[in-house]
Formats: sequence, structure tokens, C-alpha cells
Amino acid sequence: MIGQTEVLKQIDNLIQKGFPRFIVITGQKGQGKTELAKYISKKLNYQLVEFGIRIDEIREMIEMSYKQTEPIIYLIQNADKMSIGAKNSLLKVIEEPSQQAYFIMELQQMENTLETIKSRCQQIKMESYTDKEIEEMINYIRDKDKYIFTGESKSILIHTAQNYYQIQKLLSYNVSEFYDYVDKVYNNIYKVQSANSFKIAEKLDLKDTEEGYNLEMFWNMYIYRCYIECYNLTDYEMGNEDLTIMHILYECIKTTEKYKQKLNINGINKVMLFDKWVMDIRKLWRSYEFI
Repeated sequence: MIGQTEVLKQIDNLIQKGFPRFIVITGQKGQGKTELAKYISKKLNYQLVEFGIRIDEIREMIEMSYKQTEPIIYLIQNADKMSIGAKNSLLKVIEEPSQQAYFIMELQQMENTLETIKSRCQQIKMESYTDKEIEEMINYIRDKDKYIFTGESKSILIHTAQNYYQIQKLLSYNVSEFYDYVDKVYNNIYKVQSANSFKIAEKLDLKDTEEGYNLEMFWNMYIYRCYIECYNLTDYEMGNEDLTIMHILYECIKTTEKYKQKLNINGINKVMLFDKWVMDIRKLWRSYEFI
């Protein structure tokens, strides 16, 4: 695994003390949750069995756990979307697990499960990757797939992608074209009429159809574009207007980060979330007289 130094230390400490019967690994998509589960399985030398999140699959897993004679780790992926019935079934087995059963559940947000499950688990939170670790992933892709990066596209990837999945996602879009699109949005979002500002959504995947740009990737790129403008402003002595623009940029970054945090909450309406972000960004820019 690349990075995750403190997380791996945490795992090793838990193994030394007696590994918990039920752990929840949290982190965004592509952060390495499944790879960590495989690492745990290898360290313990226990078989790893993957199960889905449907209630019938959870019940099958429970039945299997009470019949096994050798240690088995049951991995439940994408558990953010589990039904209440499936969660309640899982709760029963983690309260009274068999002597040979261990359970690992993957979540993007802890808020997407029951409070009773939270109280009975050992949480392991995946770490953010550093720019150096992201570059290591990019170099791995370059060497594995013979991918050719320009200096500009590699810089954008390092400062925009947050994990391996996001690197692959950005490459599938064409990094330079995606940046140009976000740059156009950045420059015009507060200038166009309100009705036209919402047309930005036409190129985004807000209904999880895999058609259009991923909303989190869009927001990552928008934040990067704001930072570029901040750096440009600091290249020379700033006047009052420049300081005001700098303030707006940081508020835009804070606002966008706030909306990003809501993305993985189960049941969130991405269309409404995005529309509200557009209104808030326009309000920030339009609240100053010089605009």
C-alpha cells in the first residue's frame, strides 16, 4: 500500500492486543479501504470473504459465520447504502459473533450507519494522501500503462486528485480539457444570468449515471483553480481590490469544501446540493461593488 503509515501502525497494534471482532473502515471511494482489509487478512493469515449489502446476503453471511470452524474475515463493501433491515440483521451478529468470525465494514461516512453499530465497532479512518504519495501513484500508472503525461497535466493531477481512483477518473476525462471547462466556469459563474449559471450542471454527473464529470472531481478542480488565482495575486504587491478578491477566493474554497463534505451522505440530492452551491458562489462574488 502507498501511504497510510499511521493506519498500518494502528492495525499492527490492534493485532498485538487481540484483533477486534468488528471494525469499520471509513474513507472516500478509492482511498484504499479494500486494500487495507486484504492487508489485515494477510497479517492475521485468515481467509477473507466478501459479501454484498442486500439483506439476503447479510443473512447468508450470518448463517455461514455460525457454521465455520476456521477463522474467517467477512468484508462488507459499499455499506453506506445498506437498508435498515440489513443493518439490523448485521447488528445481531456483531453483538453475538461466533468464536471464529471477524467482520469488516467499509463506509464513506460514519453517518450512514446506525448509532448502535457505531457504538460496537472499532473505527479505522483512512488517511489523506500527500502530494508526494499522489505523484507515486501517477508514476505507477505511467510505468504500468505507458501513459504519457505533460508537465502541466501531471501538476493538475497532483493538486486535484486525492487518491488512485480519482487519478484514473481524471485521466478518463482528458485532464487539460476538464481543467479548461472548470476554468471557464470559474471565470463566468458570477457574470452570466442566473438561469444560465445552472446550465453548468449539464456536463456533470449528478444522477450517478457515469455520464458527465464527477461532481467531487469538479469541486476539487474548482478549488485548485481558486488557489491558482491566489498564487497569481501574491506575485506582486496587492491593492485593496486584490485583497478583496483574495478574501472572496478563500471564501469560495471554504464554501466548496463544505459542500464536498455532504456528498457522501446517504440519500443526498446532488442536483439540489449543486444548485445551492452555485447560488452561494454567485452570492460571494456579487456581494462586492467592484464586480
